[in-house]
Amino acid sequence: NHKVNTLSGGQRAKTMLAKLLLESPDVMILDEPTNFLDVEHIEWLTKFINSSDKTFVIVSHDAEFLNKVVNVVCDVDNNKINRYVGNLDQMEQVKLAKREQQEKGFKLQQKEIKKLEDYIARNKARAATANMAKSREKKLEKMDIITPPSEPSPISITRDLSILSRSSASSSVYLSHGKYDLFLFKVGGTIKSVTCI
Repeated sequence: NHKVNTLSGGQRAKTMLAKLLLESPDVMILDEPTNFLDVEHIEWLTKFINSSDKTFVIVSHDAEFLNKVVNVVCDVDNNKINRYVGNLDQMEQVKLAKREQQEKGFKLQQKEIKKLEDYIARNKARAATANMAKSREKKLEKMDIITPPSEPSPISITRDLSILSRSSASSSVYLSHGKYDLFLFKVGGTIKSVTCI
């Protein structure tokens, strides 16, 4: 029996984690839960989260840990939340593929726009081709412009996180901004109480 204030930082962290888990709230908010844990305790925590029907919000830089407990990823990119099904590695693959597809679509569309603009500029004044130029001008005006993939912008998340509750089943959700701000939401059950540590 020791007083909490006499424990080391790691022992205090483990004590607070145990207290939180014993309280069994509907939502558990964990800030860097693996920082003071050894491999054995990280494995135990991983198993606990995966077997729990509770909701977890975890702030962590430990991508390896998150990759083991995540099955839905919400990624904040350019002030927009994008939802991916799968773990972190799968999210990165899908995100890269979407980015490459957007880049390819953007480049193709830019070529088409330039071609239309060149045609319009060359043929707008000529009576014989003015109608065709006008038709292409209307086509250009109605075109849905594809934006180039952008660099991440400063984070700004609205309070509407309905994207997290698309299924009734318990799921883990990882929300990131950039490479370093990692937030995990493991969603499950009905939220009645929230405990923070």
